[in-house]
Amino acid sequence: MRCDSQSVSEAEKKRRSTSDKAIEQYVFIIDSIAYYPPEAIKRPTREKILDTLFLLTSSSTFRNDKPSSQLDSKGLQMMNRLWTLGNASSFLATDPTAFVKWATSRYTGAIVRKILRHTFSTKDQERSRQFLASVVKALEEEAAAGVERSPSATMIIEEFWKAGEQDAVRELKYAVMFNMNRLLEPGSDENIGVHITILQAWRRCWILERGSPEGYRKGIQFLTNILPL
Repeated sequence: MRCDSQSVSEAEKKRRSTSDKAIEQYVFIIDSIAYYPPEAIKRPTREKILDTLFLLTSSSTFRNDKPSSQLDSKGLQMMNRLWTLGNASSFLATDPTAFVKWATSRYTGAIVRKILRHTFSTKDQERSRQFLASVVKALEEEAAAGVERSPSATMIIEEFWKAGEQDAVRELKYAVMFNMNRLLEPGSDENIGVHITILQAWRRCWILERGSPEGYRKGIQFLTNILPL
């Protein structure tokens, strides 16, 4: 199955009308593949499987369990297994915009971290450097689109930080923290569950530089903003 922006759009339409029988067949195939260790599957084959699973799990309706929460779960589990190895030519490892949109639209943390870590392991290669630079640019646009994407953005920022690429995401980190500050200010209409998630993400951002003068200043400013005096 060829994976590109057009096939993603087509997959979105097909998922809405997927029959229960088809879902069972997909799940059976995924379960069958699970009998093989990732090392036993050649890389080109792994990449084709990953692209197919991406198309099966890329729908924005997944939170409503459509067409199949089981299919989503099985698909993501298999993707996580296959990404224990590198798959440099797979769609998510070559299309930074799709990667960021997928990473910030659903809970795929373990897979996202693995893709980034494999890319960082080859950051001396031009293709990897271009991909990572484009990820930062796409993430800036996604993070600006809504503060609800901040926890996912924080996860990606953390991976850049751990890889020694702090300068690439420092300004983005400050922008994400600023957006989260506004949501956590007294009088916000968001529910407490959102507050906790955003607060955890803010702390993870802050802890990356907590020992620096800038980190200390932002910590004091944050506490001043959210705590009633």
